[in-house]
This record gives sequence, structure tokens and C-alpha cells, in this order.
Amino acid sequence: MAKISNHHNKGEVYHAEANLTLDGQFVRAEASGEDAHAVIDKVKDIMKAEITKLKSKDDPRGKNSRS
Repeated sequence: MAKISNHHNKGEVYHAEANLTLDGQFVRAEASGEDAHAVIDKVKDIMKAEITKLKSKDDPRGKNSRS
């Protein structure tokens, strides 16, 4: 989490990023915005979606299978 300093922008702009290695696969999420909490929530949502996508790709039974 970082506060971006750019003299061309008005107000505060926050940037968050998350990196994760899961089963040898690199997963990354990043977001920027004016509300620090919203930026963190956005990164969390992106990361959750990427992990879900990675898990479903590795699942030989299919995306929605429940065996």
C-alpha cells in the first residue's frame, strides 16, 4: 500500500498491489484510487478471482464439478 505523489493530480491517490506464488504460478493484483480501504478491497477481490481462475484451470473435473 502506498500513497502516490504526483503533482498533476488533486487529492490523495493510493496504490496497492499483491503478489503470490501458488503451486509454482505467479498471481498478481493491483489497484489505485482515492480511498485506501476501497483500493485494498479491490485488490482482495481481484486476487480472489485470479486464485479461483487458477484453481479451476488446474481442476481436471471441470470448473463447476463437485465430485
